[in-house]
Amino acid sequence: GGVGGEIITGVAGGQTACDHPYFPLRAGATWTYSTSEGPTTWTVDSVSGDTTSATAVITASFSSGQITYHWQCDANGLVSYDFVSLSGGGLGQIATFEVLGSSGVWLPAAELLAPGYSWNYSYQLKMTFNIEGQTLEGANENSSDSTVAGTDPVTVGGQTYSGLQISGADTTVSQVQFPGVAVPATTSSSATTLVLALGVGLVSSSSTGDGQTYSYELTSFSVP
Repeated sequence: GGVGGEIITGVAGGQTACDHPYFPLRAGATWTYSTSEGPTTWTVDSVSGDTTSATAVITASFSSGQITYHWQCDANGLVSYDFVSLSGGGLGQIATFEVLGSSGVWLPAAELLAPGYSWNYSYQLKMTFNIEGQTLEGANENSSDSTVAGTDPVTVGGQTYSGLQISGADTTVSQVQFPGVAVPATTSSSATTLVLALGVGLVSSSSTGDGQTYSYELTSFSVP
């Protein structure tokens, strides 16, 4: 499908609750993106569960290392994700992350995603860094308010798919604790735009905050 401008609107039934129509987390799926810091590739290492409840493990690999994520999914959509570890630079594991709590849904069920639909997602994150033999701890509180801005078709690799545009406002409160030093927390805000395609996943992401913009652009993908 997709030839001659035909819009691809149908996908196979979800294999598990993590197989979201707009973000199909299936074992073996990969997405490669161009970013301002070089290419990054997301790989779904494994998926377990059924269409009611499931988990997925994803590795995001980039030039200086990789991050591992554990995702939780159910009938409400892609409910949450848990950062596990950061490694790279030949140093092995340099940081671990633990989600202490979360609320809301990262990406709601597809049938809810009509223009104007809004939702909130938040989580609290504990961070432990191992740098040159020194252990540092930190914490993040993250909150995101998202709205479906549109459902315009999206073209990927010359094929056109049913699309989804999401606008978001994100707030992060961060604090790192240094031994013997009181460091105040810092708050940052950003505006985010996500574009997804049915049966493909995330096509692009742009986040602007504190005078800087960070973006992802899909260059290739494979969804089994």
